[in-house]
Amino acid sequence: MFYKERMKKDLAIYATVSLIPFILFPLFASCSGKKETAEDKVVSDGTVALLHYEGRLRDGTVFDSTEGDEPREFLIGAGLFIPGFEDGVKGLKPGDKKEIEIKAEDAYGSYMEEAVQEVPRESFPEDTEIEVGMQFTASTPGGFLPVKVVEVKENSVVVDFNHPLAGEDLIFEVEVVDVRKPTEDELEKLKEYEEIRGQRRAGS
Repeated sequence: MFYKERMKKDLAIYATVSLIPFILFPLFASCSGKKETAEDKVVSDGTVALLHYEGRLRDGTVFDSTEGDEPREFLIGAGLFIPGFEDGVKGLKPGDKKEIEIKAEDAYGSYMEEAVQEVPRESFPEDTEIEVGMQFTASTPGGFLPVKVVEVKENSVVVDFNHPLAGEDLIFEVEVVDVRKPTEDELEKLKEYEEIRGQRRAGS
């Protein structure tokens, strides 16, 4: 899994940027206006799926949900989501509902003790009061990684590079609201993501 492999190479903070992102990264875009056929209404690579979902852990803890909100759009095949989620929704049609169980190794990987690192205090903005439990996004040579503060020392900070859901099996209750073709802008994004993945594979 790319996320886990990247962590092994980039366990160092270069800058802190923002709060940790959601587990899923929805893309919101207007419809292309093109006429679609019944075959287009199947979730597959290169389609945009409009989904309602609830994500929970095995103990019942809900970590993300669209309940009380609008369904979210996902560009399938862009590699933005955990593989188990994309694989689980492929083949579904509008109106279909499905429970998807994803093992930790197909989600955010196992928890790695070596991903807990001590970094200099100056790696963080001077005007930031750092407390245990705070979450940041670290910019590394391999891209952005979420980190959580686990200990604050006098001249250093101990942070955990493990994803908050590392080591957890995930369960999603999914309902497909609609499936459509991507817009031209989304197709361009898909091409960009494919190029980035190709570069990463070549450099691994």
